[in-house]
Amino acid sequence: MTFMNDDGVDHNVFSPDGQAYNLGVFSKGESREHVFAKAGVYTQQCSMHPEMLSYIFVGTTAYSAVVDRDGRFSIPDVPPATWKIAIWNPRLGVADQTVTVAKGATAIARIDLN
Repeated sequence: MTFMNDDGVDHNVFSPDGQAYNLGVFSKGESREHVFAKAGVYTQQCSMHPEMLSYIFVGTTAYSAVVDRDGRFSIPDVPPATWKIAIWNPRLGVADQTVTVAKGATAIARIDLN
């Protein structure tokens, strides 16, 4: 992953999660790289700006999606099989579920968030 600083102020990128790292301070026009060795969710913070917070999801499959504003998502070209769907959100606990994709068919999953 390449972290680029396009702002007019210095930033720092670090994560306290898993294989914790700190990429140091970098100025406008500079970048830093980090290779994630394990799948998981990594919190991204800036020690210079504590209000900055983001997350990086590192998956083990190419089949993933981001939910749109209406709560819908689509994952095209998924091969026929029974798949586990896992939802991640920093504030919601959602149980994994399975969905079966048949050859040439569209599978629909309904996920209720608590």
